[in-house]
Amino acid sequence: MDNLTTTAVITPAVNTYFNKLLLVRNKPKLIHGLFADRSTIPAGKGKNVTWRRYNQLATAIATIVEGVTPPGKRLSKQDISAELSQYMDFVHITDVLEFTCENKILNVAVSELNDQMMRTEDELIRNVIVSSASVTTCSGGDVTSTDFNEADIDVITNSLQNGDAAEVTPLIKASTGQGTTPLLPSYWLLANTRLNSDWRKVTGYISTAEYGSQMGVMEAERGSVNEVRILASSVAHKEGSATAAFPSSAGSYYYCPILAKHAYGVVDLKKANAKLILHPRGQAGAKDPGDQLQTAAWKFMNVCRILNDFNIQVLRGTKMA
Repeated sequence: MDNLTTTAVITPAVNTYFNKLLLVRNKPKLIHGLFADRSTIPAGKGKNVTWRRYNQLATAIATIVEGVTPPGKRLSKQDISAELSQYMDFVHITDVLEFTCENKILNVAVSELNDQMMRTEDELIRNVIVSSASVTTCSGGDVTSTDFNEADIDVITNSLQNGDAAEVTPLIKASTGQGTTPLLPSYWLLANTRLNSDWRKVTGYISTAEYGSQMGVMEAERGSVNEVRILASSVAHKEGSATAAFPSSAGSYYYCPILAKHAYGVVDLKKANAKLILHPRGQAGAKDPGDQLQTAAWKFMNVCRILNDFNIQVLRGTKMA
């Protein structure tokens, strides 16, 4: 057996088999654009957008004098304006990489760029809705006053209701299944996945498994607390992260927006909305005389803006110990 000829003696010319089936990469759930009012500016109409809301007329409960016309009311409006911005990124691929790589590298680039583009938009929307809305800091936590809790969630729920903000989801009745629970019409709370275990400790929490019906339950949904249903994502605001409006004040807090209908809008520009752009080798002319390069890119042009301050509030709290 001492003279056994093995692969340790005669090594294969190619000693590793490359599995062309790529490993699956974990991807975050993108939740921040789910409830936006979306619209598009037509081409040739500039890059600024204005939303308009007419203010409610006061009720007219005073009696009038017979034959005398009352003074009437004057209409008033509120305008909200924003300017669209453009975003893009791309990947350069050389001819040598294309010729030698086991994978169809352009296909890989397109897939990765598409994922990057969607995450970019989600992050831009997150930064606006988290940093622009009014903030309430938790004060009713059991161990630490700033921990997330039922009482503070109810405070924001009541504030939204006092502003006549419409709930996003309808009533879910209890089913005939054992242990199911009805859900009232609800708002949405957007939270980081690091808080998943915290919600289970909150009084009044109901997991999605206990819902009276699974119809309309979203992939990222964790459960509900009274009239608020909770969506979780690893890219939602987390402790210590900074967005433009509060780069130094995030600290140990998590900022969780609670949304009603028509709280915020996202506007695209027609002919400049999200798209992928491919330039194969040979299209660059004198800029690429050896036909060595190809590119894959994405770009979009949009803006996110809070449309009704009465329909969104941020609950700021800390993670339970």
